[in-house]
Amino acid sequence: MLLTSKYAMELSRRVLNFWFLNNRWTSLDNVPAKSTPVDEESLKRWFYSSPEFDQQIRENFEDDLLHLINDEYNPADYLSHPEQLLAFIIALDQFPRNIFRGDVRAFSYDYKAKELSQLLINEHADKQLPYIERSFIYLPFEHSENLEDQNKAVNYMEQLYEDAKNDPSSNENVCNFVKQFVQASKQHREIVKQFGRFPHRNVILKRPPLESEDKYLRDGGERFGQ
Repeated sequence: MLLTSKYAMELSRRVLNFWFLNNRWTSLDNVPAKSTPVDEESLKRWFYSSPEFDQQIRENFEDDLLHLINDEYNPADYLSHPEQLLAFIIALDQFPRNIFRGDVRAFSYDYKAKELSQLLINEHADKQLPYIERSFIYLPFEHSENLEDQNKAVNYMEQLYEDAKNDPSSNENVCNFVKQFVQASKQHREIVKQFGRFPHRNVILKRPPLESEDKYLRDGGERFGQ
């Protein structure tokens, strides 16, 4: 059974308002200006999660996530509403990392998010959204253990930075934020270049680690919160 348009719109509004704060997505009919900045509180929530924040996402969105996991929607129906596909991408790519932290399901739906991202990119619909929102469209490629996807992530983030930097209406807050995403994409790519995968996922995915991977983690290698 497919999601009703009313439910999909309400879910999208809830996801975007929760993720970006400050009621910036109170109405899906009013897309924020491309250069709309975010505040420090948003950054903390995204990059310095806590058990309390994980639980908040679990309580508010776990049931909704099941609808997306079970493909109860047709992505092509939402191409005229890229903000709704953005919300679905965040729900599939970001929320499982909070809801299922330390569990294989934290990564199990990355491919679904990546498919939605590629759909938006192929139709150039990603460029209709604000710069900061766009960065979350490209994260599923950054989360992939495929080097080709990693190269895409870097290219997409670099293009995003160029778009923001060359926009007369843009500002330092937005450009600095996107620049951090460019740097993070290169960091992810270097790890996949070196190991062919993310070593911190080995335990969760029950993969035998290489000695070089163990050493990398012992020496303080990135675990990205998992």
